Amino acid sequence: MPDEAPPVTQVLPQVKLPMPGDVVKVENWASSGTAISGSKILYRTTDVEDDPLIVSGTVFKPEGIAPAGGWPVVAIGHGSTGINANCAPSLTGNLYGLSPLVKRYVDAGFAVTFPDFSGLGTNSGPHPYLDSYAAARTMIDSVRAIRKVYPDISETWVSYGISQGGGATWAADEIAGHYAPELHLAGAVAQVPTTTKVPMVGLAVAGALTPEQQGVLQWLEESLARRNPDLDLNQLRSPALAAQWDALSGCGLSAGRDTALRKVSAQDFRPATASATEKLKSLLQQMALPKAGLSSPLYVIYGGNDRFNDPRWTAGAIDRACHLGGPITVNFQPAAGHGDVSTGDVEQYLNNRIAGLPVRDDCHQVIGSTT
Repeated sequence: MPDEAPPVTQVLPQVKLPMPGDVVKVENWASSGTAISGSKILYRTTDVEDDPLIVSGTVFKPEGIAPAGGWPVVAIGHGSTGINANCAPSLTGNLYGLSPLVKRYVDAGFAVTFPDFSGLGTNSGPHPYLDSYAAARTMIDSVRAIRKVYPDISETWVSYGISQGGGATWAADEIAGHYAPELHLAGAVAQVPTTTKVPMVGLAVAGALTPEQQGVLQWLEESLARRNPDLDLNQLRSPALAAQWDALSGCGLSAGRDTALRKVSAQDFRPATASATEKLKSLLQQMALPKAGLSSPLYVIYGGNDRFNDPRWTAGAIDRACHLGGPITVNFQPAAGHGDVSTGDVEQYLNNRIAGLPVRDDCHQVIGSTT
């Protein structure tokens, strides 16, 4: 028999699969009120189910020659802006008022990422309002993305989040080690962070929500309903509240939303049934911090007169996080509220983390201190 022909090996071209942090689009972005410019980007991330998303944000870097190893990165997480796609900070001329903060860090020698959370700025599905673990992925992948936009960016990064962004930066600290092991998260700052909103359900039942919490709970319930069609909003609101619902679902800068908030009261948020109460609690519990130990040191700043986040909620989250694994530095300011905590030491804290200096761990003082 004639020799058989050798098998033919077909070499297929390698196809690069889309990866979190891949940049889809880059365009110029400049602030309208602060002398700072950078790039607006569309980039890839994932949701909490690991499904792919395309989200937006802005990125900036200092002028001049980068230090050895590249410019260190600070990812800044913004506070609540709304739940609709047009509520994204990148769509405003001043990043919802935080462009001076961005400029401060760029001037201090940091590259800065300022992500819009998913559902804000792009048609990436409903915004998962106050789901810190969803927002954490956009934070981490913004660091991957900036390293593809600019060539001189370090793999070392820190994060600084405020309110909704404070929860995001805390959650990012929990997941960074396994979600993005190629990056080095050196430290994180969570300013007046959202940790859990489960206690608001009890306040709603009692008719005891603060006006600030009423606005937050309305956004939460609408966001949850968009993602959970079986959630019956009419079991969670009075007819008077339902009449204002569309206006209340607007962006944070909407004058109509402020007007609508003045037309409702805490009594309008009482759930109609025990099953509706438990359903809402269950959905909120799924998003609550903390869930795991930290990847890097965390600095938590919060106030004793916070009318959005009861300080006991934050203290309880710190206590649980200490048991899961710190270290955590705590700055509790008894006389401060939500928007007036002192933050003068944040930049130094982040610089110290970049430098690898020792950090104060307050967990031995707070473990077991709350119930």
